[in-house]
Amino acid sequence: MVNTRVIQNLIADVNDMAIDYIAGINKLRDPDTGRVQDIIELNRKLGFESTCLLGLGCRVGFLEDELNPRVKRLSQATNCLFEALNEANYNLPLWRYFPNSTYKKLAKAEEDLYELACEYLEPALQRIEESYEPEAAQTVLIGILKRSDLDDKDKKSSIVDFVSSGMNTIGNTLSLLLYLIAKNPDAQTKLYEEINNLLEPDEPISAKYLNSARYLKACVQEYFRILPTAPQIARIVESEMVLSGYQVPEWSVVLCHTSAACKNENYFHQADKFIPERWIASEVEANPDLKVQYPFLVSPFGFQRRICPGKKFTEQMLHIFLATVSTFLVIIWPTLVNVLSNSGCSSIRSAVRERFGAGVQVPVGPGWPTHYRF
Repeated sequence: MVNTRVIQNLIADVNDMAIDYIAGINKLRDPDTGRVQDIIELNRKLGFESTCLLGLGCRVGFLEDELNPRVKRLSQATNCLFEALNEANYNLPLWRYFPNSTYKKLAKAEEDLYELACEYLEPALQRIEESYEPEAAQTVLIGILKRSDLDDKDKKSSIVDFVSSGMNTIGNTLSLLLYLIAKNPDAQTKLYEEINNLLEPDEPISAKYLNSARYLKACVQEYFRILPTAPQIARIVESEMVLSGYQVPEWSVVLCHTSAACKNENYFHQADKFIPERWIASEVEANPDLKVQYPFLVSPFGFQRRICPGKKFTEQMLHIFLATVSTFLVIIWPTLVNVLSNSGCSSIRSAVRERFGAGVQVPVGPGWPTHYRF
């Protein structure tokens, strides 16, 4: 999962997935208003599909209009798993003393995911036997299956952990990234211009483009600073220590709240604003105030041995999907519509006219309706 060649070999499949995602938005759009009632569900399906692509080495069909029974079971089991984990974490921990309904729900979801992993296991083993796949082209699933130091139970458990942990994360992250791009039309214009300068019309996104797309990467990095998927890094200290004058006993849980630090003016100039330019050396030279003094504070994937193994894949996914969406659609935050109409943002208004600007309503959480216009 941390092998760059493995991740880059999936670019073509991710490009196809991005086109299917745009088609999914168009199918959900109201023909009159252009609004999509619930894009978070589409983003969740995208997260499921992308995780299965990396973990299982194939598209399973989450973005299709009709889901096959096995894909439905996979989706339901994963949703039940996260619901049960949420209930176990925040309700009274009665499951510690007897198997209550939350515990049974969690156990059933794990069993279903384990069964589904077994169903995907046999075809994968057959693919390994029928065709030789060089190391650079191996998927995570094949890499696990070929480990001689693991028994079948460990292999299947590893696959279950991988697939379930990445499914909702990517979808939620994309939703919040689109929110920040919608709220910052000037950044969106710069991003669109960079794409046009680096890519020919209808040219697919390649590793070469991703290496050159400085502003695209800066937008994603700035997103990680402002709205990180994981706002803090948790560790259990194995020995007694003193932190900032506080005596911390051994085996204490310590939270490094990087999200709060990233919004501190002592560390980032205009910390409350979305400024991708702070991550581009040439822009910092022109405006030294933007220089990032402590870039290590932006650590949404953790670091060192405990770093999230899906870091490279998630970043590549976000880069490709943000570039694709920005190519086909203009994203507008509704409170900015009147401002854009009465301001000098002619580039955005022109782009809206040139491309098809339509509306999307996106709930990002229970009781928190947010509205996009694409």
